[in-house]
Amino acid sequence: MPRNTSLLLCLFILGSFVATAQHPLFGTWEMVSISGVNAEGAKFNLDTSAIHETKIITPTHYILIAMDKQDGTWTFNRCYFGSIRISGEKYYEIPIMSSETIYENVKTDFSWKVNGKEFIQSGVITRPDGKTIVLDRFQFTRSEVPEMANDPFIGTWQAEHEGVSSFFVATSTHWMVIEKKDKKFTKALGGVYNIKGKVAELNALYGTENATSLSAELHGQQITFNHHTYSRVK
Repeated sequence: MPRNTSLLLCLFILGSFVATAQHPLFGTWEMVSISGVNAEGAKFNLDTSAIHETKIITPTHYILIAMDKQDGTWTFNRCYFGSIRISGEKYYEIPIMSSETIYENVKTDFSWKVNGKEFIQSGVITRPDGKTIVLDRFQFTRSEVPEMANDPFIGTWQAEHEGVSSFFVATSTHWMVIEKKDKKFTKALGGVYNIKGKVAELNALYGTENATSLSAELHGQQITFNHHTYSRVK
């Protein structure tokens, strides 16, 4: 291959990678408000006084944890993890694991718009029974936590051990984990973290447990967390 052609090809591949890595949807998002129509046909309009949701979107996966406020206390509502597909202004979430009983064969058809630090998601969720949930306007704001450069923990990690299946997902600022044992949901946690050498000090802010200080340790293409070894999902 001629040298100039080879150079152009390398620049094209590098440019494509950078463009993908910088897609405006990727990162950590905090819910501002949500409005729409539920599966029973009733309209809803909620803000962070009643519910809080944090969503992580990576180039390959998404994960979210939602909390409800009951009698002044935040309690766990739900967690979803799955793969994503982006096509122009369309955004699709394909659930793989969830705290909810209805998640397999759920279909989504969303539109997305990012303006600065604001992310607007709208569209339809279709359940296996044919009922639909319409999101008229699901508004998020990008997390304000400073990003960490060259963070080796960024990505999606998976562990399988003695009936336990779990996924650990991290951006450069936030982390979340979802876990099942014997195909039954057991745990979801998430929060922010700091890196010290090969150890990520995890601060849990929401989820099914009141854990605050946890850690994950990097070992090449694997991490250890909660006594489980996770391998990077490609």
